[in-house]
Amino acid sequence: MANTDNVDVFNQYLFDKLVDHQADLGMQDTWYGDQEKIPRTPCVAVEAGPKNRELNGSPRRFMVTLESYIMIYHDKIQDTQENARQAQKRAEAVEAVLHADAQMRTDPGDGNSGLVIHSFVMSNEPGYVTRGGNLMSVSRLTFRATSQVMLPYSAT
Repeated sequence: MANTDNVDVFNQYLFDKLVDHQADLGMQDTWYGDQEKIPRTPCVAVEAGPKNRELNGSPRRFMVTLESYIMIYHDKIQDTQENARQAQKRAEAVEAVLHADAQMRTDPGDGNSGLVIHSFVMSNEPGYVTRGGNLMSVSRLTFRATSQVMLPYSAT
């Protein structure tokens, strides 16, 4: 499969990857898009981030940077030390899953080039959010990928 600059294709890959590893990661739910109400924890949500293009050499060839935010909702705040410890362990486990295939290959067995040239978790930010009236421990991973595409060209 060729590199992509499609945000939905990029995010669907991340969502599918996290669904595939949901049990391994100990997640109760995996969501496409952030949620206002969190019925069960821990859970994870894939939220689209910015997409940028930069001209890369020949006419109509672009280097594309795609970002997504992986929101990991841990638990309602109870024991802050235990919440922080568990939150960091879960975030590191999700990072390991995302780092397992830097090219985001849709079928690793066929040797294809993947959806992107390179990908990685750029930042891991612990914090707190209010969802459904509850203060929750959360980690936000910023996942970045670099891709290269040719945009359509018309000589007319």
